[in-house]
Amino acid sequence: MIANRKYGEYQDLQQTLKTIEEEKGPKGAAAKGAIKAALKALKGIGKKAWNATINKLPIADSVKKYLGYETVMKVLNIAFGFEGTIENMITNALKSIGVPSWAAGIVARTIVLVLL
Repeated sequence: MIANRKYGEYQDLQQTLKTIEEEKGPKGAAAKGAIKAALKALKGIGKKAWNATINKLPIADSVKKYLGYETVMKVLNIAFGFEGTIENMITNALKSIGVPSWAAGIVARTIVLVLL
């Protein structure tokens, strides 16, 4: 019963996203293209090299834990479904997986800086 309700909510969300895509225009399309490019770049870098690079960054460990390869891949895939600028999309995706608001903006800007 719960699974059916969740599936219905998922279908409603999918329809809403399709409607937004039709209305958002070239800026939204550009943001989606940037996310696709970031995903491709991250896949090209690879998990081992990405995590090694993140560990070398002069940032707090509390932020580094949100910049791991798996987290960034998950966030970029989620962000692909959001609307707005690429940083806003990534920030919203980070928040949706439980990253605190104070860290989400920092991590989003870091991802954009490193990958784009």
